[in-house]
Amino acid sequence: MVDERIITALQIETGIIFKPKNTLIIFDEIQEAPEAITSLKYFYETVPEYHIISAGSLLGVALNKHTSFPVGKVEFLDLYPLSFIEFLVAIGQKKLVLLLESKNWELIKTFKQKFIKFLRYYYYIGGMPEAVYFFSINNDFGEVRNIQN
Repeated sequence: MVDERIITALQIETGIIFKPKNTLIIFDEIQEAPEAITSLKYFYETVPEYHIISAGSLLGVALNKHTSFPVGKVEFLDLYPLSFIEFLVAIGQKKLVLLLESKNWELIKTFKQKFIKFLRYYYYIGGMPEAVYFFSINNDFGEVRNIQN
């Protein structure tokens, strides 16, 4: 069956033995392999003990090209980059967020330079969770650029 071949191939490629109910399989850029989209139905129906996530930046384009799709077997979740507020929280600046939420404009003006600094960071780092996460750990803009690339 299709899903057994995929699981076997993934185990060979990764060197990891998958354990049903404890394994999460992620198919990234799934639109690049239309057969993988179709296989989601088989996973759902024959091996539901495996947890599957598929992602694709151009998945909507692929679906509009008449790719076979497992209707009723898939849930969609749209993900977006972190907002500036989420970014501040992620890098440990929750107090600045609380200050913004207070709308105490006089006190907010006092920290104008801090807000500008972190806004510049946000412009450079962006809202990609992995880049933000690694920046929050070591403040390394070089590592951020490597992740972005």
